[in-house]
Amino acid sequence: MHDYDALIALQFIRGLAVGAFVPGALGFSIYGFGTTATSFVLPDYLTRIQGLLALQIGDALNWIALPQFVLVPLVVLLLKRVDARVLVVFGFAMIVLGSWIDTGLTHDWIGEDFMVSQLIEAIGFAFAITALITFGVANITPPQAAADRRHDPDRSAAGQ
Repeated sequence: MHDYDALIALQFIRGLAVGAFVPGALGFSIYGFGTTATSFVLPDYLTRIQGLLALQIGDALNWIALPQFVLVPLVVLLLKRVDARVLVVFGFAMIVLGSWIDTGLTHDWIGEDFMVSQLIEAIGFAFAITALITFGVANITPPQAAADRRHDPDRSAAGQ
């Protein structure tokens, strides 16, 4: 094997059951796909169709970024009472709803027309990513998370 100390030991993935790893990986993939609309498509539309400058686009996108600063700590508190899977589903449903609102997009839309959909998506993003991270790290032990070789049974057995 390799004789190096990694910052994060990824060997724990081998020990996870497929039933624990696949849903988390799939959830993060869906989340990444959902954020593409906000991080790429919307700014591209505002630049190409509306002719807005980067600073003007930033003002339009604040409606999706700023609410998350408030919501994420509240979601963390909510995770103490509600199952993370329920919050992931709720977050994805909000992202879908916000995206659905934008399906009526025409060339007449301007930055402010995206405000309602962005607020709804911001709620969804905050719930989904916070719950996904919790769901993803729930079964990682402290030695696995910190790559602490003192607790690694493979190295201990070899006398290292």
